[in-house]
Amino acid sequence: GIWGGMIGGIVLQTLILIGLTASTDWNKE
Repeated sequence: GIWGGMIGGIVLQTLILIGLTASTDWNKE
Protein backbone atom coordinates (compact mmCIF):
# COMPACT_ATOMS: atom_id res chain seq x y z
CA GLY A 1 0.00 0.00 0.00
CA ILE A 2 2.73 2.46 0.97
CA TRP A 3 4.88 1.62 -2.06
CA GLY A 4 1.89 1.84 -4.38
CA GLY A 5 1.08 5.32 -3.09
CA MET A 6 4.67 6.52 -3.36
CA ILE A 7 5.12 5.18 -6.89
CA GLY A 8 1.70 6.50 -7.91
CA GLY A 9 2.56 9.96 -6.58
CA ILE A 10 5.92 10.02 -8.35
CA VAL A 11 4.36 8.92 -11.63
CA LEU A 12 1.58 11.49 -11.25
CA GLN A 13 4.02 14.33 -10.54
CA THR A 14 6.20 13.27 -13.49
CA LEU A 15 3.21 13.26 -15.85
CA ILE A 16 2.14 16.71 -14.58
CA LEU A 17 5.65 18.11 -15.09
CA ILE A 18 5.82 16.63 -18.60
CA GLY A 19 2.39 18.07 -19.38
CA LEU A 20 3.34 21.53 -18.13
CA THR A 21 6.63 21.45 -20.05
CA ALA A 22 4.89 20.34 -23.24
CA SER A 23 2.24 23.06 -22.87
CA THR A 24 4.90 25.72 -22.30
CA ASP A 25 6.89 24.56 -25.34
CA TRP A 26 3.78 24.63 -27.53
CA ASN A 27 2.91 28.16 -26.34
CA LYS A 28 6.42 29.44 -27.07
CA GLU A 29 6.25 28.41 -30.72
